Amino acid sequence: MIKKIPFTQAGYQALINEQSSLAIQRKSAVTELQKSREMGDLSENSAYRVARSKLTRIDRRIRYLANMIKNSYIVAPQRKDQIEIGTRFTASLNGQAETYTLVNTFESDIEKGLLSAYSPIGKNAIGRKTGDEIKIVTPKGISILKILKIE
Repeated sequence: MIKKIPFTQAGYQALINEQSSLAIQRKSAVTELQKSREMGDLSENSAYRVARSKLTRIDRRIRYLANMIKNSYIVAPQRKDQIEIGTRFTASLNGQAETYTLVNTFESDIEKGLLSAYSPIGKNAIGRKTGDEIKIVTPKGISILKILKIE
């Protein structure tokens, strides 16, 4: 049985947008492949091989995204006082305040403040409330995370 994947509304929309963008790119890739096929002998036609490879990459990504969309669901935080997937919160990690949104692994991007729920910090933050202090074991050692605010 395939496990359903939780996405925030923004993460789910990003999947849809990428799929739409790739559908447009695929049309031009097919045209490019047809033009290169008409150039002659396919065994020595590098333009054909490049165009075919490009189309293959696009098709592979479209199939991947279709599968992700089919097996995903949109999650919105149910509680305003507790951290769960989709929750935006501010925490102090070793004295430095950062704002995160807890998301699944597929949409995580720490530079944008999107923290994976399966990361050491994310795993330990789930279910916590404002004021909680958590000891987190990371590859760099033990860190103290204090939940300052849940939005």
